[in-house]
Amino acid sequence: MEEKTMKDISKRCRELYQRGDKAFKQKNFPFAIEMFRETLKSEPAFGEARTKLRKAQFAATNGGHIGGFAKMMASISNTFSIGMKGPKLLKSGDFKAALDMAEEAMTKNPTDLKALQFLAKAAHQAKLVNVEVDALKLVQKYFPENIQNLKELAEAYKAANMFDELVETHQTICRMKPDDLGAVNDMKAATAYAAMNRGKWEEANSYRDIIKDKDKAQELEQMESGVARDAETLAAMIESFEAKMAENENIQGRKRLAELYHQGENLEQALANYERVVELAGTAEPAIASAISEVKVAQIDAQIAATEDEATLQSLEAQKSEELYSHAENMVKRFPNDPAYRFDFGQALFSRGEYTKALAELQQSQRNPRFKAIAGRLMGQCFYERGQLDMAIDQYNTVLEDLKVMNDDKKETLYNLGLAFEAQEKGEQAMEAYKEIFQADVAFRDVDARINAFYQK
Repeated sequence: MEEKTMKDISKRCRELYQRGDKAFKQKNFPFAIEMFRETLKSEPAFGEARTKLRKAQFAATNGGHIGGFAKMMASISNTFSIGMKGPKLLKSGDFKAALDMAEEAMTKNPTDLKALQFLAKAAHQAKLVNVEVDALKLVQKYFPENIQNLKELAEAYKAANMFDELVETHQTICRMKPDDLGAVNDMKAATAYAAMNRGKWEEANSYRDIIKDKDKAQELEQMESGVARDAETLAAMIESFEAKMAENENIQGRKRLAELYHQGENLEQALANYERVVELAGTAEPAIASAISEVKVAQIDAQIAATEDEATLQSLEAQKSEELYSHAENMVKRFPNDPAYRFDFGQALFSRGEYTKALAELQQSQRNPRFKAIAGRLMGQCFYERGQLDMAIDQYNTVLEDLKVMNDDKKETLYNLGLAFEAQEKGEQAMEAYKEIFQADVAFRDVDARINAFYQK
């Protein structure tokens, strides 16, 4: 299965990915994870989405550092789901479902051995070698003594034509098993294989026919496919596109250059190039308008991270809120019938404390089933903030009627329902909501502490 880039996927998947990316930057990791998983369900070969999903999973679990009990519960849950359902999915060839099952397990604990091994196995059968390599590398990181994993990683490196890594992995095995003649022979064979294949680049069928430098060939290959796997390649791609734009400036090239600068977090140049795209086109298409807003928000976030002055922080937070609001309002004016933009505007209004206006926008967004649960929950929070606790509870219960599976949406909704019951001083009802979450995910927010506090009373 060939890895895909942004230009290869459908409009719907691009929108899902962009929403996930936006949520990730706003540190709304549960929603980001949901959007990235939805993207990958349709486009499992879209590497950027899986990379961002992995970052979101680690961010949501504090770098994979979850409590011992939570880790044990996640392991039990993963053993059951992967052990019972996983083999059937692989046998039937339903690789999309198998890959998503692995990602669901890793959302609970991104360092879980069973989840990582199953992801690698599903990726291997789906012929997604980069996904397989990344999964096995995580196993190596968190379980460095696992010899069998190192052997599988070496085979994955071989399939990916990553010859230096192939040899290095066999060297690692030899260091761990210095008296194992089989390991020594495998290392010699890997070294010979790598040397032989490095010497035959000129026999390939693409521009490798005329390029003998492997690194340069890979660099150009990545430029063509639009994938930059390291800072050096990204810099080379930027240099290449800058040269092209100097010779023959065009909208697509300038847009690609903006994306590359954005990827490299050179926000000033990214913004300049996105704005140049608008100048060349005469208008800002929705994706470009959203990208410009994202860069501006990222610039403000960088300033926030760099200051400790309280007054400056408040000013920057206000600027950020205003940027998000202005962009969302502008998009609703341009596309009043698009539920997605209604949802974004509702979120922006909510963050500004304009709960009544937010309710109207969120209600409009529910025309799209994709936003029904999350918009419904946010409507409940609007009622909560307005002090209308009975209406908030009714709204949360309405959302829960449609949430049959204990996913992140259901946990968030139950948690907010519990808060509303607590505000009404209905501790028993609040505990019922918290317990339902706890039975599925002991590490979710502070439900453990809230349950303990209730019993200590």
